[in-house]
Amino acid sequence: MSSVGTPVERRTGRPPLWRDVRVIRAVLQVLFLLAVAGAIWYLVDTLLGNLRRQGLRTDWDWLRQPAGFAIADTEFRSTQSFVAAYLVGARNTIYISAIGIVLASLLGLVVGVVLGAAAMWLFARLPHSIGAFAPVASVAMAALTFGTADQIGGSGFLAVYLVGLAVGSTPSRYRRQLVAFHEGLAVLGYERDGNGSGRFLLGRWDEDWSLVEPHA
Repeated sequence: MSSVGTPVERRTGRPPLWRDVRVIRAVLQVLFLLAVAGAIWYLVDTLLGNLRRQGLRTDWDWLRQPAGFAIADTEFRSTQSFVAAYLVGARNTIYISAIGIVLASLLGLVVGVVLGAAAMWLFARLPHSIGAFAPVASVAMAALTFGTADQIGGSGFLAVYLVGLAVGSTPSRYRRQLVAFHEGLAVLGYERDGNGSGRFLLGRWDEDWSLVEPHA
């Protein structure tokens, strides 16, 4: 039986370069990158040419030119540069953001403490006739807390967190129901990994869907 393939294949056991799949792939990738680079160069060159023909500058010297406008409630004047205007704007943004974060946190803290105390009183005295609705009441309290804090500009997440701590630390005959209900809600945010377990904010869930505390 005569051997199959070209002399190069019979001698080296590998196909010639023009038939080697790895070489063909590498060449195609290089050609593709060259085509992309050429297209980018063409677009940039065309853009710069059009800007030059229209007399538009592409350098950063305009940042040192006078802004031509003033910024209210600041010492910035129209004769100062655009760089100074950007610096004033950045400073004002940081200043206002810091004040907003502090105020939102304080308002959320107040709402969380007040409604948390109300929730502790409510769940400690919840009548047995509506005890089956205790989990629903906890969700309603969380929604009320978030909405109240949000309406006055406070942090709804901080307020809800404080109310959750208050409800969770309140001795109640419905504690088992509340824990089971909220663990069920937590399962909705659970993500199982390849080892059969998963991670969530509350801790780690085993294969039998039992919650293991983060420190365990």
